Amino acid sequence: ASGTVNLANIDDINDVTIAGTDNATALTLSGAASGVNLSFADGTQTSTIVTLANAGSADVANVNLTTKDAGSTHTLITLTGFETANIASADTGTDTVGLNTITTLTATDLTSIVVTGNANTAIGTFSGTKLTSYDASAATGTTSYTTGALAAAATLKGGSLTDTLNAAAATKAVTIDGNGGADTLTGSATAGSTINGGLLG
Repeated sequence: ASGTVNLANIDDINDVTIAGTDNATALTLSGAASGVNLSFADGTQTSTIVTLANAGSADVANVNLTTKDAGSTHTLITLTGFETANIASADTGTDTVGLNTITTLTATDLTSIVVTGNANTAIGTFSGTKLTSYDASAATGTTSYTTGALAAAATLKGGSLTDTLNAAAATKAVTIDGNGGADTLTGSATAGSTINGGLLG
């Protein structure tokens, strides 16, 4: 799929399943409401942009990623006007646990990312500076995330397996909790950080 779809013109639909996007093109979903559910099929996606009909101060986007054994890559996901992204990362296969990757996440207003699910999850580039919470404590796969130049104090929480959490670019104090696993945790290079390592499994 590609082009622009105004969800407000389709009976205010707020649940969208995206089977794929055409190579080198973008799918834009406008007119979304807070609480929108975006479900991405297994495979490689290029670019999906989601914008709100009416931006508030506590808008939520639910991003559902699915892989089956090997992995899925989502080159660019843009969430315009959302403050919270709930990323549910699932592996529906029966063999090796797959990896769901968001190569670039663009969301200027995002203050909170919550990661759950049994798949491994990687957020490649997310340079948002307003984030104050990254919580993967309920995730049972591996997770990785590198912050941008965070402008306020933040808390990062890993899951039960190996996590790579890097807040070197943060400009304010960061608290990082690894939880379980042999984690790689990096605090701010310029501000005091509190790092609580995970337990070696």
